[in-house]
Amino acid sequence: MNKKTYAQRVQELENEGSTNCEANDIAEVELLDGKIKAGSDPWAKALIANLKSNPIAVRIRQESRAKARTGASAIHAQHKRNEENNLHTENAVLLAKHFGNHEDLVTAKAIQSIHNQLGHIPYAFQQIRDQILIRLEKELVNQELGLPNSFELYKVIG
Repeated sequence: MNKKTYAQRVQELENEGSTNCEANDIAEVELLDGKIKAGSDPWAKALIANLKSNPIAVRIRQESRAKARTGASAIHAQHKRNEENNLHTENAVLLAKHFGNHEDLVTAKAIQSIHNQLGHIPYAFQQIRDQILIRLEKELVNQELGLPNSFELYKVIG
């Protein structure tokens, strides 16, 4: 934590918009991570070793990853079927629903509505749709591989 106290880091995170609970969690992870890397906390090392070897913790991690991959696999299969049928706008809605934020979903549904009404998609709307697709397809691939999504990763290392 760059020579900041735990309380200073919590305050900094709160000033950046995190809730107190989130700020404490993030600061705690950073502090623990720093101690483990420095090799200065035998308790933390023992805890991590226990979590890595504990059969229950291992099973929970495996089930969690399998569940994420299964969900992503179903979405991936639908995405692939849509691509084969040239249904790119439907994919934008599909991915926005599962991996995007509220703005992505509203935008994708609005574009889908315009596309359906006109029978084609105007170029300007196609560009917006494609930006959503490109960004969210990365999230689909990350989920399929069992990697954290961008938001989770940002919360941990941000």
